[in-house]
Amino acid sequence: MGRVFNRLDLDGNSKLSQPEFPAVMWVAGKQRKVAEAEFAPFDQNGDGTISHDEFARNAVRLARRRSMRRRLLAEAGGVGVIAWFSCVVMVARPSIGAVACSSMMGAAVAAAIYATRKFSGAHLNPAFTAASVASGSFRLHDAPAYMLAQLAGAIIASAAHAGFMLATATQIVLAPPMRTHLAAEVGVSFLLFLLFFLVGDEVRRGRLAANLGPTAVAGIVAGFMLSTETAGLHVCLNPAVGLGGMLVSAAWGVPSSFAGVGVSVFGPLIGSMLAVPIFFKLEQARDALFREQPGGLRRRLLRRAAT
Repeated sequence: MGRVFNRLDLDGNSKLSQPEFPAVMWVAGKQRKVAEAEFAPFDQNGDGTISHDEFARNAVRLARRRSMRRRLLAEAGGVGVIAWFSCVVMVARPSIGAVACSSMMGAAVAAAIYATRKFSGAHLNPAFTAASVASGSFRLHDAPAYMLAQLAGAIIASAAHAGFMLATATQIVLAPPMRTHLAAEVGVSFLLFLLFFLVGDEVRRGRLAANLGPTAVAGIVAGFMLSTETAGLHVCLNPAVGLGGMLVSAAWGVPSSFAGVGVSVFGPLIGSMLAVPIFFKLEQARDALFREQPGGLRRRLLRRAAT
């Protein structure tokens, strides 16, 4: 940070003046007019210049803000890809069969994870974000923004694919009977996210190559989709896709069941939250069995509790 400050301090007086400040904001990706408006927040003591300490504190804030925008765009784009292919799969199921549909969704999930994991961590599902907060691996402060971005991505993709989305949303939210639908959403989501956590833990421990993680997740998604399709159950597993479908359907005047979409939203959330304590129990048992150090998520929780 000091090196950057010295390069931007053109007159070498160890302070940044207002004429020097646009260069700072250009580095941060801001336009000149925005740079002039941002000078006052940087100049916290109001002396008309920016000291090294003021620069360091606010540069970190700007970097975090810009990083969050990239993360949210990545989440919206990734969920948009998944929502788009969900529409295609729901409409094409009768003609291409369950195996092809499951493979297509698995490939879509893998592509979305590969594309977004370096930017946002590839949550791509409000249920996964909620479970990550519960496990202590994700900040509660960032969770609402992530969930809203995921929902926005699903809505945009669903609206762009509106002809398919009408059929998709109708089949999802009107899927009877309600109790069977809820049980399927909770049960399948529980197993799905439990396996996700186990795969992630294997990657963190170095037992599974990082590049193979998304492929493993895609295989799990395809396997569960094929199983549920064979059993005649149409589960959503992603609250953003379910709620996005309902909102797009409502905008197009298609009648939908709010109870049904509630199952598609809350079922995966309940299932993912139930998977968190079971994952910790399995992790503890495995650590005791192999006499290993506590795994990634539990190690962070233990460190946080100790401090």
